[in-house]
Amino acid sequence: MATYTPHKKLELPTSPERYNIGVFNKNNTVIDSELHKLDLKNASQDSLLATKEEVEEKIRGETDRLLATLEPDIQTAKAHAVSVHARTDATRTEPSETNGSLKIDGVETNVYTHPAGPNPHGVTKGDLGLAKVENKNSEDIRNELTMQNVVAALGYTPPDADTDWNANTKDSPGCVAAGQNHANKVWKTDGDGNPAWREEANGITYADPEPTALTKNMTWIGT
Repeated sequence: MATYTPHKKLELPTSPERYNIGVFNKNNTVIDSELHKLDLKNASQDSLLATKEEVEEKIRGETDRLLATLEPDIQTAKAHAVSVHARTDATRTEPSETNGSLKIDGVETNVYTHPAGPNPHGVTKGDLGLAKVENKNSEDIRNELTMQNVVAALGYTPPDADTDWNANTKDSPGCVAAGQNHANKVWKTDGDGNPAWREEANGITYADPEPTALTKNMTWIGT
């Protein structure tokens, strides 16, 4: 009777048995499957390794970029640290509630004074994305708001005198008529283009006489 390997259960014919191609093929199929699993595992590990190297390369690049950006500040801080007025006797520093100060050995000590003036850092309007904005005060702007400038900007000349607007009709523009006593209605035209306050639903108004026949999408809602 055949025996089997302990891990993948490959069949091991005994010496007296004749050669069986089926057993040989079955064992090779199992071996091929296990080798394929190993290939997939190696490919996955290679992919993870490549991804890890890409991430590390990006981190190195960003770190170098950040250090290059901070280099001037680092050098300034270094120069200050070795300057003759730098404190070398402090044994303990603590935060202070006073802006620009530290507690050095328990003593409130001013270590930074903000530059004075309306614009001590020399910020320009270009730095703020306002390079195209003109330097004008509110009085200059109000003086420029002439009728001619407004007309030129809008492309429209308003009437010189008050204009009485009537409700619009089929043939003339105008405003919407007063909505009093027309609750829950909308200002819309009929099939001939005549505007009036009408029911909101697709149909005809209460004021219209009952039609002899209804067209498509028309519902009689009259009394």
